[in-house]
Amino acid sequence: MSTGMHIARIVAGAVLATALTATIAPSAQAAPEVRVVSTRAASESASVPQSQAKQAAGVSRASAAPRAAFITALYADFLSRQPSADDVAFWSAKLAAGAPRSIIADGFANSDEYRTIRIEQAYQTVLGRDGEPAGIANWLEAMHRGAVTNDDIEKALFESDEFYLRAAARYGMNPNDGSFLDTLYATILGREAMGGEGGFWLTASYAQMMSQNWMHPDLNSTRPWLTDQIYGSTEAARRRVTTIYDRFLARFPDESGLQLWAAADLSRGDSAVRAGFTASDEYYQRASARFA
Repeated sequence: MSTGMHIARIVAGAVLATALTATIAPSAQAAPEVRVVSTRAASESASVPQSQAKQAAGVSRASAAPRAAFITALYADFLSRQPSADDVAFWSAKLAAGAPRSIIADGFANSDEYRTIRIEQAYQTVLGRDGEPAGIANWLEAMHRGAVTNDDIEKALFESDEFYLRAAARYGMNPNDGSFLDTLYATILGREAMGGEGGFWLTASYAQMMSQNWMHPDLNSTRPWLTDQIYGSTEAARRRVTTIYDRFLARFPDESGLQLWAAADLSRGDSAVRAGFTASDEYYQRASARFA
């Protein structure tokens, strides 16, 4: 089964109903009446529908090109590969039948192939290594259950013992919360903690840990709380969205757009933002310029 067919399971049944309606409707229209006055008149009258058919075919081909370009762009940007001719034809037919671009884009963002890519990227970004096959499979299965998102996987890796030890090794120190926080800043925000930032967050994390331990003595780590604060900050969301602008629109974000999508990233997650970008008119038009 092709990847296109596999991703198609995500497309809602309502879209298929729309496709059937769009297919049936044209055949129900009455054919134009042609009055035969003479052989010459009949010939001239008969030529009109043929001319219109040729014109319609040209319009259809012109409309098909942007759809094919859009599908090709989705494969390039989400899966980093070229689609097969069958994949392009399959998805283009869905678009032609009335499937919204948002549903098609969401299908790519939530496909197993793309999720696997994102899991592997998380291992590289956070731990600096490839993920083990069993670990990747476990994360993918958890995503199938709806138990975790792409963002949850990154945060879990940040909270791991492996990242904690790696952060200390970065500074040639024994494991400690200071090196952990500094490495969170470097990895998530792309900068070091400045001024009193480090002291503020460490003090706040210890207070939080003491508060939680009073009720839950088994909790003895500041890592989950610190990770949530840094990863879930507006600064981090703006940085993630800026990367998405570059990936999908090949431009730097305008401030209003950056604010809007950073808020969406914090409330709905990374995959929802990527799907939103690729469903936009700007992305659709850029796809035509790239793959026409």
